[in-house]
Formats: sequence, C-alpha cells, structure tokens
Amino acid sequence: MEHIIWKQQSICPRCFLEQQDQQLQEQIEGQYKKSQKMKKYNTLYHSSLVSDSTILKATMESYKPTCEEERRNKQIILECIQRYKQGEIFNVILQGLQGTGKSHLAYSILKELNETAEYKISSLFISVEDMLRKIRASFQDKESKYTENYFVDLMSGVDFLVLDDLGAETGAIKTDKKATDFVQRVLYAIGTTRQDKPTILTTNLTGKALFSMYDRKLVSRLLKNPKYIIFKESKDKRISSSPF
Repeated sequence: MEHIIWKQQSICPRCFLEQQDQQLQEQIEGQYKKSQKMKKYNTLYHSSLVSDSTILKATMESYKPTCEEERRNKQIILECIQRYKQGEIFNVILQGLQGTGKSHLAYSILKELNETAEYKISSLFISVEDMLRKIRASFQDKESKYTENYFVDLMSGVDFLVLDDLGAETGAIKTDKKATDFVQRVLYAIGTTRQDKPTILTTNLTGKALFSMYDRKLVSRLLKNPKYIIFKESKDKRISSSPF
C-alpha cells in the first residue's frame, strides 16, 4: 500500500482519513456542547415573560434600600444566592405590598446566578398573569406556540424559575375570588414538575389569601421548603414620590 509522506513520517491513507474524521467529530461535539451551554445561558434573556421591561435592567447592585427592612431583605437575598450556588434546593417567597421591589429582587437573583455559573444553569422569569393570557389566546390562535404544554415544558426544564406576581390574574389584592380550574391546572402542573428544583415566587397575597384562592395541594407545592422574605414596612416606590 502506498504511503503519504507527512512531516517526514510515513502515514497510510486510511489512518490519515481516520485521524481527520476523529478531529472533525471532536470539533462538531465541541461546537454542540458550546451551543447547548449558550442555550442554557440565553434562556433567561430569550424566553422570559416580563410585564415590566424595566425589570430587565435589574441587578442586586441597582436595588437601593430605602429603609431597614429593605436593607435586611437584600442581605437575605444575597445569602440565598450563595446557598443556591452551593447547590441547596429551596423556594424563595417574596411577599408584601406592590411596588416594594419584589420583582426587581427576584429577577436579580436569576441574573446573578446566570452570569456566574459559567453557562451551566438555565433560569427563567415568568409573569403569571401574562403567561395565562397567552395560553388563553392560544385557544383561538392555533398557530401560537404559547400553549399550555409549551409553558409547562419550558418551566419544568429550567434550573431556576421565578413565578412573578401570583394572584394578579384575579384582579385586586383584596378579593375573595377563587382561581379558575384552568389556572389551578396550569399552576399545579408547574408546581408538580418542580418538586426538586428551586422556584422563586413573588406575590402581594397573604398566606391566608393564597390558601383561600388556590387549591391547598397547589399552595403546598409552591411553598415547599420555603425561605420567606416579607415586606411589611416598605413603601410603594412607584407612588411614594407623588405630590398628591
């Protein structure tokens, strides 16, 4: 068999081709792994559903406490981030009046984890009200990708999930409305698939209101192994500067 002279060495053509194939395969595998890492990293920025676009700029650094409660809660959040980085699994529940920065802090948790995990984790921020609205719209729009299955699959797959403003879909904070069977079904499916993954929840509702509005088994799943961060004294930043 003829041999190819390559860098002063004799190499058989078959061995040369096999070596080239191996190098190509390794290159393809490397590119695939890189694309998968970037897919995880980009989930937060490409697949999140945010009702207030200003949240997209939120960071822990840009959260400026205005009272002792907010300073204390920010420190608790920072401690939770470190626990998440160490692999602990627990849910964070941010509860209190609207406008106190709960969504800002929730998104900041995801961004901090996303930017420091070396592309190894996926995270997602979902406005509950907007999600349910899109699912309802998909009932009439058969071309819409935003189906119930789409959101359940998406949220069950990420490492860290924020469910933002739970209860807003019913309207006012002080309400005796019950969540519809549709809402209960969607949230129950999400809660069930995330029993072994951290979920961060923001809500204006009290615990009593949550148990009144939603099925007890659903609330139990959402509040599993919780770390509560409560805003009682903080003021609504959106209207605190109003002159009237």
